[in-house]
Amino acid sequence: MASVQLPSILRKFDLIINGKGNGGKVDEIALPKQTPIKSDYTAGGLMGSLKVPMGYEPMETSFKLTGIGDILLGAGGACALDGVRLTFKGHAKSIDTCRSVKVEMIMRGNMKDWDPGTIKKGEVNATQCSLDITYFHYLENGISILERDDLKGTYKIRGTDIYEDQRRL
Repeated sequence: MASVQLPSILRKFDLIINGKGNGGKVDEIALPKQTPIKSDYTAGGLMGSLKVPMGYEPMETSFKLTGIGDILLGAGGACALDGVRLTFKGHAKSIDTCRSVKVEMIMRGNMKDWDPGTIKKGEVNATQCSLDITYFHYLENGISILERDDLKGTYKIRGTDIYEDQRRL
C-alpha cells in the first residue's frame, strides 16, 4: 500500500511591492497562470488534428490589500511593461513530515487596474489590484522551478531554457 503524503500548508507570507513589504495587509494573491497557446495541425496520414504549442497566453496577477492605501497608484503611470516589481516570500510546512519549504516568487509587470472598493466607518476596506505580468520566477528553497520572461523570450523549467534554440535563429 502506498503511503499517504499530506500537503504543505502556507504558514506565513509577505508581498513586497516595489521594495516595500506589506505583511499583515495582503490576505490573498492570485498567481499567474501558465496557459499554452495551441494551434491545430493537420496533415496527410494523420487520423485527426494535433494541438501544437505556439507560445503562452499573457500572464496576470491580482491581490487584495486591506486598509486604506495608494501603494500602486504611483506605479500606475509607469510606462515600462515591467515597471512594477512584486516579490512574494512565504514559508510552508508539511503537516505530516514537518518539512519546511521556503517559497519565493518574483514578478514584474504593469498595473492593469486599482479598485479601492467601498469604504465604511469602523470597517476595514479592501483594495483589489491587478497587474499584467511580463516576468515570473518561482523558487522553492532557493532552487529555480520555473522562470518565464516574455520580454526576453525565455521559459526555463528547473534552469533549462526550453526555447534557447529558437532564439538562436
